[in-house]
Amino acid sequence: MNEQKHYIKAQKIMFSQTSEYAIRALTILARYPLDQFVLVGTLAESAGLPHHYLSKILQNLVRMQILESRKGSRGGFRLARNSE
Repeated sequence: MNEQKHYIKAQKIMFSQTSEYAIRALTILARYPLDQFVLVGTLAESAGLPHHYLSKILQNLVRMQILESRKGSRGGFRLARNSE
């Protein structure tokens, strides 16, 4: 009896650096309560990402209505919807 073995090869998905940074930041934001805004500096430090570049990425996510932002001393970013 001739058995053939079938292997499933995992495909490696390639993301741009910007996409990777966005995913990392969103993953961190998902750990926070939905009503809490998180500073860019906090996200950048947690993810080990450049502050200025991450700020631009987060603003794009606000324009896409994935995030909400607030200015001021209690400002920052948060998910626009529940992550569940």
